[in-house]
Amino acid sequence: MFDSRQRHSRENPESVELRISLVARVLFLGTAFLAGSAALTAFVLSMRSGANLDHVSGAVFTLANDLAHGLFYRPVYSPDIGYGGTRFQPLQFVLIASLIYCGISPIASGLMVNLAADILLVIASWRLLRREGISAAFACGWTLLLLASNSLRFALSDGRSDILATALTILGLQAIQDHEGRRSNWPVASIAFGLAFATKLTAIHGLIASVIWLFVRRERTQTVRVIMSTTAAILVVAVLTYVFSAGRIVELLRFGATGGAHLVDVMLGPAKMVWRLSQYDPAGLVFLSLACTVLLVRPHLSLLAVYFVVTAVMTAVIFGSPGIEINHLVDLHVASILLLASAVHQWAARQRDADVSSMLTVAASIAAFISLFPIADAFSAGRLTRSRPAEIDTLLASVPPAGGPILSEDPLVPIVAGESPYLMDAFMFRLFALRNEALERPLIDTLQRHGFRAVVLLSEPQDEWYTRFHFGRHAADAIAASYAPASQVGPYRIFVPRE
Repeated sequence: MFDSRQRHSRENPESVELRISLVARVLFLGTAFLAGSAALTAFVLSMRSGANLDHVSGAVFTLANDLAHGLFYRPVYSPDIGYGGTRFQPLQFVLIASLIYCGISPIASGLMVNLAADILLVIASWRLLRREGISAAFACGWTLLLLASNSLRFALSDGRSDILATALTILGLQAIQDHEGRRSNWPVASIAFGLAFATKLTAIHGLIASVIWLFVRRERTQTVRVIMSTTAAILVVAVLTYVFSAGRIVELLRFGATGGAHLVDVMLGPAKMVWRLSQYDPAGLVFLSLACTVLLVRPHLSLLAVYFVVTAVMTAVIFGSPGIEINHLVDLHVASILLLASAVHQWAARQRDADVSSMLTVAASIAAFISLFPIADAFSAGRLTRSRPAEIDTLLASVPPAGGPILSEDPLVPIVAGESPYLMDAFMFRLFALRNEALERPLIDTLQRHGFRAVVLLSEPQDEWYTRFHFGRHAADAIAASYAPASQVGPYRIFVPRE
């Protein structure tokens, strides 16, 4: 069992890692380079094409576009602008809005902020690994393995806030890990954790892990200091958000903070999380299994171990909420990789555990190799070069030029058309309608009088998708009754008013 107060080995990192077998070292660095290179190639292609943008990205860009034009969080419904609704914290879209205000398009602005967050995550993770005493070569290898996950690779260019929130959390953890003798690290940690919360509502993994770790180390004063200072930072974020939104954020969270989850959903969260990993991120599932094995074989209370456990528990709970997708696995994958990297180094530092360290390194190499298959599949299917903005341009060419706004399940469509989306989030709209049926009435009335020049959906109105997740059955039936299918472009189905 590792001592919770244990610092990284004082030995030369390269000397420690020489205890790992030569085959394991060569295999690890080779597969890490191969997996990282493939993931970076996929990232460049998807960033250029916008292939990973989706309707959730569109909701983020809508918030940013609204703010660039002076509106911070729409109300649930306004006759002038349509429907709002979001659980998104403000930092990501505030940064995007600042670029839109400077004249950059919403999509380009979103991808630029995403890229900056990607770079921050890589640098923060590499620095944390180096502070753990890991050599530069192995730190680079483990950092490349951060990219060996479908969930994280997708999030690198999807315009959402997951990468930025995780990067800020890692910065906070680094400040906590290296706090001894550096008083300036306390405000750095608190600001980082506060900004992580300002980016993503559930990004409190790092704060909770830090508090538990400091408490276990019997650093009571430091524990209270972190709690008080970070709570102050979070309160500042909450107050500013409330004031600048004129209180609208409270109404939005009241309607949709839980995503409509019930107790049974929460209990099924862990099973849903594992199922999503097995279906969409097999390498991520292997890395998670290895990290769990590390703690089962050698339970310990290092900061990274506590961070992994807290992240795993919170992620399992989060997956109990309907509508949760693989972007919520980003934190868990990063926590798994950081714990594995630390364990390999610590075991190599203890000569009697060098063989175990070699075995774990080989296992991580196998997981890295597995990550190549989803990337190869995406390459062969052309998913990385499929341009979402180009598809929308083609779609818009077949939409009537006049006759009201476009009602789109994907807000990217009206954004590319240069319009303000009437509907920000079809998932949240369904929750609003469940809570208060009167809120869906304006949309249904507008559909029945053909107030939209076109409706753009991602499936057929009769699909069960619109009962369980988006719009709700009443709105979907109103679309089917008042609008006829006209054409399809990529994933988009276009409907025009019936004669």
